[in-house]
Amino acid sequence: MKRPENFDALYAEAQRRSGRPDIIEYPVPQAGTSIVVCRLNDDDHRALINGMTTGDEGERATARSVALAAARVWPNQETMTAAIEVVPGLDKALMNEVDRLGGGDLRQLKVVDVRPSLDESAIAALGIDLPCIRALRRQFPHEGQLKIASYVDDELDIRWSCVLRLPSSSATDLMMTNLKERGHETTVTFAVNCMAWPGRDEAAKFIRGQYRIASCLWPVLWAWSLEAAKQRPTIWRPKSVASGASTTPPTSLEKSSATSE
Repeated sequence: MKRPENFDALYAEAQRRSGRPDIIEYPVPQAGTSIVVCRLNDDDHRALINGMTTGDEGERATARSVALAAARVWPNQETMTAAIEVVPGLDKALMNEVDRLGGGDLRQLKVVDVRPSLDESAIAALGIDLPCIRALRRQFPHEGQLKIASYVDDELDIRWSCVLRLPSSSATDLMMTNLKERGHETTVTFAVNCMAWPGRDEAAKFIRGQYRIASCLWPVLWAWSLEAAKQRPTIWRPKSVASGASTTPPTSLEKSSATSE
């Protein structure tokens, strides 16, 4: 299997492209080669998320292809493209490694509900200060309102943690309205709006820091918001009857969504 020989040159190329020298070598024995990727720079990452949130699978596939071309540092583009054609799912597997280099790999993320049974030693192990969680438990006293997200990648020396609050219906509606048109910025705004700690003054700085926190948290927050929507009450009303029309009881119902926060 072909492998690179001059890793120092690859470190330098990764530094030039992304500002960090870290790289990941991914063996592809089915294609007789390994593939080496680096972190995406901010512009390339933003373009990737914009493409991945359009809702169109063709556009998502294109976004992955463009991102992988930007992240590939070895071998040449033709060899990588050929390997992707030979191995089903290889493009998505490589994107996992690119996400990992950015500190936003879902495989490294641990999410825990803040339940009464969650003891303080477990909370401390997740990277959250105890006075912080005690204060948040007073502020959000009902079960199901808080989650701790803890990210640890010892090999790349990446660690971050935060406390999430249940997405409100207004924050979710705003996210859904803007996602297809402003994908990356919308995921960032949604994450900021769902941050219980760091608090409002520090949340934006935390989310927009050196790691790809927003894109990592988005699937968690989206699934949580869907779960919460299913638990909200639903209002059922008869269809309105036009003036002077028959007063025969309606045979169908009109469903309107509750908008409680």
